[in-house]
Amino acid sequence: MYQKAVKLSPQMVLAFTNWGAALFAERKYGGAIAIYQKAVELDPKSTDAYRHWAEALQKLGDRAGAQAMFAKARELSASK
Repeated sequence: MYQKAVKLSPQMVLAFTNWGAALFAERKYGGAIAIYQKAVELDPKSTDAYRHWAEALQKLGDRAGAQAMFAKARELSASK
């Protein structure tokens, strides 16, 4: 469903973020990260994408990467 949504509206950041969340729920963390990266490319100020990306990195055991993404999400959230 999300793949179809992004084909119809490739600039729709929410569709990418939700697609990543669906992959995360299926424990496809690497795939979720790739989708969150696309969401961030479209909207570099997407705190949700950075936060979810951090959670996926955490699941993969990348503690340093997760901390960096959480820090970016906090930084963006504070600047709003």
